[in-house]
Amino acid sequence: MPNPHPTVLNPMTWPAVNVSGSPLDQEVQRVGNLDVNGQLRVSGGALGVGNMGLIPQNVWFVDDENGNDSNDGMCWNNAFKTIQRAVNQARYGASSGALEYVLKAHHKFIFVRPGHYNLTSYISMSGYGMHLIGLGAVPGKDYGVSLNYDGALAATGVIAFSGSHNSIQGIHISTDAAIPGIYIAGGDNNLIEGNVIEGNGTTSTAGIYAPNMKGSWIRNNVIARCIKGIDVPGGVDCYFLFGGIVGNQIWSDIATAKGIHIASVVSLLTHGSRISHNFIALPGASAKGIDIDHNGCIMVSENNIVMTGGGVGIETAGDGILHNHVSVSSSMVGEAGATAKFVNDNTQG
Repeated sequence: MPNPHPTVLNPMTWPAVNVSGSPLDQEVQRVGNLDVNGQLRVSGGALGVGNMGLIPQNVWFVDDENGNDSNDGMCWNNAFKTIQRAVNQARYGASSGALEYVLKAHHKFIFVRPGHYNLTSYISMSGYGMHLIGLGAVPGKDYGVSLNYDGALAATGVIAFSGSHNSIQGIHISTDAAIPGIYIAGGDNNLIEGNVIEGNGTTSTAGIYAPNMKGSWIRNNVIARCIKGIDVPGGVDCYFLFGGIVGNQIWSDIATAKGIHIASVVSLLTHGSRISHNFIALPGASAKGIDIDHNGCIMVSENNIVMTGGGVGIETAGDGILHNHVSVSSSMVGEAGATAKFVNDNTQG
């Protein structure tokens, strides 16, 4: 049976898997080629433990309803209760809280059973090759893995992570706090894909806050009711290099919202990245669909932007705008940015 979703290890092809059993078993097998107990399934010797680093000790399961953090987390019947417990275990049991630098070549999978997870603290996820995968109906919702974050709690983000080659997939985040849903604190070659992030429509700062975007991708997420959908703020040792923001759906009812924002900070390094195939819908005369304050070259193409109350579809201080589709108050418009440096060959109507 073909995998209906991109694997966290693209572009490698998984061997055939046995997808008999419960829907949860099937989804675990499709995503990670693992059976319900975390054992590797191999067909015809195409993949082995040695060349992938996929070993049973690197797979954990989380079940808010039936799990217990005193379990070993190695199968559904012995699952952890909290995601943070599984993350801590995936970091090879580091008790000091310091980032583990050993065994970087191994992939560590955390499968989360559908349910409503009411967080009492934010999730701190740091390490290498860590893949947090929610099972169930996301981004259509109704319902997969839902993280509910109390606005009274203080944190940098509902999920804050650093490290390299990490991924977050299939998670629905709801937050009332003035913090991002996902905070990419540092690291390279990370993936945020197929998640839903909902703010409170007033103070939620960003769906995804990404100071470090080196070789990383934010794609196919749904982001709603945040001041900024995706924010790349820049600063010392901050990057938007060789990665991209692709295929996301961003909507907000905040009048001053920005769909995608790239900061003007001089120390932010930007090249080799793209913003493409996003759908952005915003109200308000002060709203901006895509706002690039940086004067570098970022390819911005094939985006669909609807500004229902005026505002600016695309504004840029740099170069690289090509073939987007922009509607402002029901009228198709061109995309002359702040400095109008580019040739307008964008589709009109």
